[in-house]
Amino acid sequence: MSSDRGRNEPWKAVQASTLAELFEWYDERYPGLEMGAGARPAIVVIDFSIGFTRGSAEFSAGQYPDEVRATRRLLDAARGRIPVYFTTIAYDPDMKDAGLWFCKLARINALQKGSREVEIDEDLAPQADEPLIVRSIRRRSTAPDSRRCSGATTSTR
Repeated sequence: MSSDRGRNEPWKAVQASTLAELFEWYDERYPGLEMGAGARPAIVVIDFSIGFTRGSAEFSAGQYPDEVRATRRLLDAARGRIPVYFTTIAYDPDMKDAGLWFCKLARINALQKGSREVEIDEDLAPQADEPLIVRSIRRRSTAPDSRRCSGATTSTR
């Protein structure tokens, strides 16, 4: 089996409307791959903060109402059944924790701790028992920093 198998349609798996369709998509491309919810599943909503879901004059991002609504449906189904976590990107006011990333993309100055841009989109209605993981992305080079980005999704708690 080629390691490229399934790469021609990478978003089809993401667009699956049911978990069964998602598993079917993987079964067709990766026979024998075992995948499931795991022993302690959780939902981690990554960076659905105002700055990213709606943007602002200070931080121009996209408008993502469809994605917010879909995420809200997922949260409504999950709440009370499995843990829910949120992440947001936020920097100290002096921006020292942004490193070279601030030099490359000065508009991240709007993503300061305490600003509206780093608050989770209110349409997702974060609950008091749903932890918010505040993180910063500090670029040291131009290479992708997937280790830092994916770290929030690998909690073993």
